[in-house]
This record gives sequence, structure tokens and C-alpha cells, in this order.
Amino acid sequence: MRIVLSHPTSWPTVRRGMERLLADLERYLGENGHDVSVVSASARSMPLALPPSLRRHLPDRAITYQARIALTLRHERPDLVHGLHYLDGIGSRLGSPAPYVLHLPGIPTRAALAGRRLRERLFAASLEHAGAVIAMSHAAADALADAFDAKAVVVPNGVFTEEMAANARPVRRSCTPSVLFPGDATDPRKRIGLLADALELVRTRWPGIRLVVAWPIDEPSRRALERRSRVDVEVREVPDPAAMASLYAEAWVTCLPSVGEAFGLVFVESLACGTPAVGVRDGGVPEVLGEPAWLADPDDPADLARTLNRALRDSCSPLTASHCRELAQPFDWSIVGPRFVSLYEEVLACRQPPARQGQWR
Repeated sequence: MRIVLSHPTSWPTVRRGMERLLADLERYLGENGHDVSVVSASARSMPLALPPSLRRHLPDRAITYQARIALTLRHERPDLVHGLHYLDGIGSRLGSPAPYVLHLPGIPTRAALAGRRLRERLFAASLEHAGAVIAMSHAAADALADAFDAKAVVVPNGVFTEEMAANARPVRRSCTPSVLFPGDATDPRKRIGLLADALELVRTRWPGIRLVVAWPIDEPSRRALERRSRVDVEVREVPDPAAMASLYAEAWVTCLPSVGEAFGLVFVESLACGTPAVGVRDGGVPEVLGEPAWLADPDDPADLARTLNRALRDSCSPLTASHCRELAQPFDWSIVGPRFVSLYEEVLACRQPPARQGQWR
């Protein structure tokens, strides 16, 4: 198949989320004989850092790059278009009669579009134009049905689990207990503050425990986390997935207590490296973390501390690494990838919006 994938940003502009899915899906499809092109709003390199005051005056690239999609489609003439941003159906509709698959980048809500009437109209048009809608979890699919009265097929994100495990294998686990935070520490939704509060409760049972943050934060923010958690805080740079695998392998536990997650790729990556992962019972996280003992209540630092204690104890068992890898296996690209291809083939066969036929749930 000739397939065009689209998203406003691409790896390595953002290291995780849909940008990571874009890179891995392109790789999987290419390795399995498909002709794949990628359209993004800019070249695949790190953009210049711009102050927020200037960024506010720039055009909305999620909208303006729809013209780039349309021009690419007119040139490429693909069999199918797969948009990984919730507005990408507009560029597809303008540029090609080829069937279009819309991939939801998160959990869709009306609140996220409040005050953004143009985006709301464009999203509605993207849904209408889609031959199929993909959600990363049942939580995201249910939210789409509740908020927008539309249906989606659930296809989780994939991870090259054997590759992650191979990159992790040479790395020795830290001699002292450590918890890895693999999210954007500046995003309130990721709630590193909740983790800091839980660690303040955990530290007495685990002397010398450290918090490792795999995201750039400034020195005042790092010191503030140390004061709040009363544990040492380290900040690590992560230039590529192999470096992430090293951090997972070094950590005793990975913890991301964020809410509103449609999936949570970092949980699967950590499990693939043999390291327990702790999340909260919210969004799609419980669908990814197959070990209920490693799930905490979303807003309770004491319960998160109890869950971290349990996961830290589990990490000391010689059986835990294999259990983690078993939990990650259903998300390997060898299993997830064919589901994407099968969906493409059914959309091409139908050439009608399956969401209206009710067959994608």
C-alpha cells in the first residue's frame, strides 16, 4: 500500500506521544513492504526555541499545515491517508479522494475545544470525513462516543519490545532505590508534585531513594522538587529511545501519576525493560498496566506511596522482570502492527465511513 501519515510535529521535535507513534508506525509499515510518506508542519529537526509571547502571534500550525497535507496528497496519490492529529481530515479532504483514517491523539472532550470554534468545526469535519476512527484505548473511545456521538476502533500504541529489552540488558540496576519519572515535569497534568508528596512518605522505608526526571527542568525547579520530596532529584537528558531504555533498566520503579492519559507509552516501555511501572486509575492507564497492584488512586498521595512501596518491593523479586515483559508483550509491534494494516485493508474494501455503519467498536 501507498500510505501517507500526517501529524504537525514529528520525531525528534517531541520525544513521546503521537510523534513517537508516527516514527514507529512509519518504521513498522516500511519494514513490512509498504510505501510510506510522512507529512509534518516542519522539517524533522529540533525547532528554534521561541518565547511564549512570540509563539502566541504565530499562525496555528495544526491548521496551516493542512495545506501541506493537501499538496503532498495531490503529488503522492496514496492508497490511504492516516492522520495522527484530530484536524488532519481537512488536509486529506482537500488533497485526495483516497480513504482517510483519523487517529485520536488523546481523550477527546468538549472542554478541550471550548473557545476554539474553528478547531471544533474542523474536528467535526474530520470525523465526518473519516473512513475509520482509531482510539488508543477503550477510555478514549468511550469519551468520543459520549462527547461527540461517534464510534472508534481501539488499537493501542506499539512498542518494539525486544529492542527495548536488548538496549536495557547491558545496564545494571541502581545500587540504591530510585524512581524514574518519564514525563514532562512542566505539564501539570503529569503531576510530578503528587509523586514528590508520595516520595516524602516513602523515603523513610527506602533510605537513599532518588527521583530521576527524564525531562529537562531548570535548577530552581529541581531544587523545589528536592525540598518537597525530601529526596535527591536528578535530571537526565534523553536523546533517543535507547537512552530511555537505559533509564528504565537503571530504575527500580517507573512512575507517572498523570491523569487524562489515553494510553501511556512509557508504561509499556518500562515493562518491556523489566521494570515495574506505577500509574493511577484514570483514563487508559489501567488498560496498559496489567498489574492492578501497581495502580493507585488518582488524587491520593498516601495511596500512591503505598503503591510505590509495593512496586519497590516487587522490583527486588527475581521473578518480576519476566512478569513485566509478559505484560508488555501484547503491545509489541508484531501484534499491534497487523491490526493497523488489517484496518487499512477493511477501509479500502469498504470505502465508506465505517463509523456510520457501527462496525468499528
